[in-house]
Formats: sequence, C-alpha cells, structure tokens
Amino acid sequence: MKKEIVIASYNETLDWVKGIPKGWHLTIYRATEGLVGEKPDKLGKLPITRIPNGGREAGQYLWHIINRRKSLADITLFVQGDFLKHGKISDIEGIEGDTRPMAYLGVIPANDKPWPFELGMMHKELHDYPWDGNPPRSGSFSVGAQLWAKKKTITLVPASVYKRYYEKRNEGHFAHLLEGTWHTVFGIYR
Repeated sequence: MKKEIVIASYNETLDWVKGIPKGWHLTIYRATEGLVGEKPDKLGKLPITRIPNGGREAGQYLWHIINRRKSLADITLFVQGDFLKHGKISDIEGIEGDTRPMAYLGVIPANDKPWPFELGMMHKELHDYPWDGNPPRSGSFSVGAQLWAKKKTITLVPASVYKRYYEKRNEGHFAHLLEGTWHTVFGIYR
C-alpha cells in the first residue's frame, strides 16, 4: 500500500518530519509568489516543490490533488508545515488500518476552535460553484486543516470539481472554510 504525506509549507521549520513512521513517502510544497518548480529544490536536506501561492494550505492540497491525480497514493495525509501545532506524530499511526474514506487528524481543542461564524451563505458561495449548485451537505466542523483521504475517495470526485475549487482559492475565507469541510469537497455525504 502506497502512503504519502503532503506538507503544505510556507516558511516553517520542518524538523518534525524526522519522526514520521517508516513507509510514508514525503512530498513538500512551498507556496511562493509566481514561482513554479516541477523539479524539487532542497530545504536543508528535504526536497521541496515550489508552487503558486494562494489559498493557504487548501490551495496546496488542491494543487497536489489536481496535478498528481493519476499518481495519488492509496492513502494521502495532508498536513500543514507546522503539523505539531495541530497534531502529533502518533496520530499518523493507525491511519493505514482505518476503514473510513477520509478523516480529520489531530484536532486539539486548545488550538482548534469551532469556526465562530454561521456557515450559511459563506458555505454556499464556496461549495456551490464547484458542484454546479448542488454541493453535498457539510455540517459543523472544527478548525485544524489536517486530514487524510483514500485514493478511491479523492478520485470519485470529477477533476473539474477540484479545479473549480482551486480557481476560488484567493477568495474571502476560502482556506478557513475548507479546513473542516473537506468532506464536502470529497463528496462524502452526497
């Protein structure tokens, strides 16, 4: 089983990756203004791929889903560069045996508070366009922006849906809303 950790970074120190359990492939994206590098650079000794800025970690996760759709791992774990702020290395253990199609990882109540606003129109505006006006339901969520999903779950959604989300990555509260509504992006409750 192929397992991959996708790290959405900006300028964080990534020393924590030394503790990642064996068997996980590592992909690090660094969002930069106007730079796109298909060939990874080096950050210390870690290979990184520079991609266009926009949409915070959500934009980087979508970049990976869109550009690696044909070569996605069986399980992809999407995390922020400051992973330890929202999770622990031990959260990674056990993902492989989990039967759910996707799940949020490492929600820490002290750091990850519920979004303080009603989703209402913001949610509708974000999810309507990609889903042609008929998005799957979302429900409530906690902030954290770290999750894993199975390849089958990700690829059941048409590529056009992910591309439409990516088009909106610089709008309003895009990244904040996606932090806990990736289950809508993946069509879990469709």
